[in-house]
Amino acid sequence: MTAMQPYPSYRNSGVDWLGEVPEHWVVRRLGTTTERLVTGTWGSDPTGRDDIVCVRVADFDRRRLGVNLRRPTLRSVPVGERQRRLLKQGDLLLEKSGGGDLQPVGVVVHYKHDQEAVTSNFIGRMRVRRQHNARFVLYLNSVLYSIRLTVRSIKQTTGIQNLDVGAYFSESVPLPPLSEQRAIARFLDDSDRRIRRYIRAKERLIELLKERKQALIHEAVTGRIDARTGQPYPAYKDSGVEWLGRVPAHWEVAALRHLATKFGSGVTPRGGATVYEAKGIPLLRSQNVHFDGLRLEGVARIPPDLHLALKGTHVKPRDVLLNITGASIGRVCTVPDDLSDANVNQHVCIIRPRSERILPELLATFLSTRGMQETIELEQVGASRQGLTLDSIRSFKVFVPPALEQAIIVEAVRGALDRVDLLASAARRLITLLHEYRTRLIADVVTGKLDVREAAARLPETDPLADNGDRADTTPTESNLHSATHDMMKEASA
Repeated sequence: MTAMQPYPSYRNSGVDWLGEVPEHWVVRRLGTTTERLVTGTWGSDPTGRDDIVCVRVADFDRRRLGVNLRRPTLRSVPVGERQRRLLKQGDLLLEKSGGGDLQPVGVVVHYKHDQEAVTSNFIGRMRVRRQHNARFVLYLNSVLYSIRLTVRSIKQTTGIQNLDVGAYFSESVPLPPLSEQRAIARFLDDSDRRIRRYIRAKERLIELLKERKQALIHEAVTGRIDARTGQPYPAYKDSGVEWLGRVPAHWEVAALRHLATKFGSGVTPRGGATVYEAKGIPLLRSQNVHFDGLRLEGVARIPPDLHLALKGTHVKPRDVLLNITGASIGRVCTVPDDLSDANVNQHVCIIRPRSERILPELLATFLSTRGMQETIELEQVGASRQGLTLDSIRSFKVFVPPALEQAIIVEAVRGALDRVDLLASAARRLITLLHEYRTRLIADVVTGKLDVREAAARLPETDPLADNGDRADTTPTESNLHSATHDMMKEASA
């Protein structure tokens, strides 16, 4: 790819967004590349007769520009009504109607399946003319979408967007000769596979790093390893708790009620959101409590006088907050030192540790372990919604190392997790850059900024309708990550 160069000569295309194009290319209306657009149908509920797969916008794989039919939708469409709407392998599908302002309509995907199907009425079928290559036209449409050229063809009505198909197909686009379209499509298909495979490897790395974070926390705060050495302790005893198993012989196992001075949850103020104000006291709700700390973006705020009236549920720095209801039950974190005034609603429990018995950071970390999260799942009560009682929270069994050792564990875990987070953050940044690079590469190649004919000629012939997947060739192994994170623990405690 480093050897790719611009074409030998260019001419002015006469199109503002396009600029110059290779001298032997032509500029035509987008509509000249396809036959007449055929709109789909939604049919009626399946009856067992006349049922057929109906492709919906929800089936569009926008990343791979294809259709995902793992969970196909069946609709009843009479034979006479479906005949001219049937899809063939190689058809392009255009989203011409839809909702939402953040994701404009106009995306185009390739139908690679041999499954007999039609499309919903929000989708139009485009059949590429013989003098053009379907994959090239697909990439060409993706460029129009990525630079938001489709937006000027959108007609917004209440709650829905409609693409002005006439205006859209009137857009001027660059068209190389058919042989060159094939070469460009082959090059971009190969590049796209490589990029997606690399992205998948990075996504798998992030997944493994998340798993290692949980394993690392479990090992450190349950005494499986000594945070000072990265090795097991010399002697263990039975904890009396099934999931905890054995603990270091010199550690204590205590019920949480003996380790905290306060257990309590708040209330939602009378009037709910109507009493919130822009510059009041933070009212912490379950959506603010996360394993990596409090997230205060968009936090609800209540008037100071209301906050004072709810003094029984005031939050103090270094309190431990635990979500006790809803889908986020079990999420836990400590209150930072710089949050001086706050309150909680009824979905969040305040646990105020006795600092001379257990460090808040260690308690929050212990409650986040896989074993405690499973215990929380088992302890849920309530017929109409999930929930934890304060009595069950008080009964939680907690490991308590000596005070000096607690500080070492907290620092070692924090340092190791920071390094794991750094690796994950770097992988996420690279994924973002790869997506940006892919978009730019497609645009540069399809508009003739780069000549890929020689590079494409060296590539093997592949079936453009084959689904080659995104499986990564290599991914980091569990043992490698296990070894690496143990090294991090040693470094953090040094």
